[in-house]
Amino acid sequence: MKKLLYVHNADYRGLAANKVQVLNMCAAFAKTGVEVSLLSFYCDATELKKTFGITPSFALHSLTSNASYGMRSIRLYREIKKSFRNVEVVYTRDLLVAFLASKLLSCPVIYELHELPASKIWWRLFAATYHSLKNCVVISEGLAVALEAKGFAPEKLVVLHDGVFLEDFAIKDSVVAARKALGLPKTKKIVMYVGSLKGWKGHDTFIEAAQHLSTKDVLFVSVGGRRDEVSDLRKKYPRLTFFSRQEHTKIPLFLRAADVLIIPNTAKENISALYTSPLKLFEYMAAQKPIVVSDLPSMRAIVSEKEVVFAKPDDARSFAKAIDMVLGSDAKQKTLAKNAFALAHEFSWEKRAQAIRELFIQ
Repeated sequence: MKKLLYVHNADYRGLAANKVQVLNMCAAFAKTGVEVSLLSFYCDATELKKTFGITPSFALHSLTSNASYGMRSIRLYREIKKSFRNVEVVYTRDLLVAFLASKLLSCPVIYELHELPASKIWWRLFAATYHSLKNCVVISEGLAVALEAKGFAPEKLVVLHDGVFLEDFAIKDSVVAARKALGLPKTKKIVMYVGSLKGWKGHDTFIEAAQHLSTKDVLFVSVGGRRDEVSDLRKKYPRLTFFSRQEHTKIPLFLRAADVLIIPNTAKENISALYTSPLKLFEYMAAQKPIVVSDLPSMRAIVSEKEVVFAKPDDARSFAKAIDMVLGSDAKQKTLAKNAFALAHEFSWEKRAQAIRELFIQ
């Protein structure tokens, strides 16, 4: 495999974790010697550098469109036929693109799956697409198990968790310098959550845990969410500190400023309990900070008690107890951070890209 076209139905004028993941994978493919092109919407090189911290080492093919998601998928397929006749592999997270490309193009198609929608239409389209794919990459063991249980051939399934570029988090700023740059207090212990405020992410558990903490002089800091969401949270919880969604280039600085990092995913939804492979977990590990996470199968598939402290999901008191324990032991903090950082090396984007390349080595 030398020429790969990554097709992503997204608008790159705004931040989102899926865009971070796709850009990192394109960069990783390029590092492994693949000639990569990203076909998407509004993917300008200058803006990608500013917002996502990536200077593209791969080609960009940017379209413009105000159409619906489905119509944009058709537009992407037409652009493949028009401009990418010599491509050797089409890689996509868009099911309609995968369907059209796998049925109507001669090159192999790989579809990457991150969740299982409830829509019957989606399932019918997926079933019609699956047997024509080269492979279906899924981001967790839970997704593979669920698909196999529904009768999808396991030999096409490839489990590859998300990853991280370790070098992105090897910043020179000290904790003091990071806090000064972000306007955070120098002396308080900081417990931090970074990510979306979607319900299944467990942000409410994070907020409530602050009410039950025994350790004194601790500041809870949340990074993520729309400005209007954050404005409401600031009014409701004045003792906590809230930042709205940040450019991805700033995330390493926020993580450096923290003492403990939190992943409070809920157990109430399968996407959280079984299917997710959180980008934030790998970034937290790369940041070399102690981590407290919900005790869920999706997390246990990646980390163990050697790397993190587990807390009962949806239980703020359990999270508070775990945070107190971590903050109360410098030795525990150092051991967890060291072990998590060592494990992070196994989840580099480069290794993920190389694993996909090897699918084409007979």
